[in-house]
Amino acid sequence: MAARHFNLVHNDMLPQNKENTMIICDYVQSMRQELNLSDHYIEDVIILLCNFSMFLKKSFKEATRDNIYHF
Repeated sequence: MAARHFNLVHNDMLPQNKENTMIICDYVQSMRQELNLSDHYIEDVIILLCNFSMFLKKSFKEATRDNIYHF
């Protein structure tokens, strides 16, 4: 993971929502194990999920279809 993406997750996401941060990390780890994805694609996924989490301001588990639509 590039330093700027690590900083996004560590500095911006972790203090705001530890649960979502752990979900993102677990998801990325699973993707790396199951699929042969490029680093660039994984970085894009991390950025997208971090931005969605900051937009959502609550747990991914509480997200609704409307939240995703408005994002």
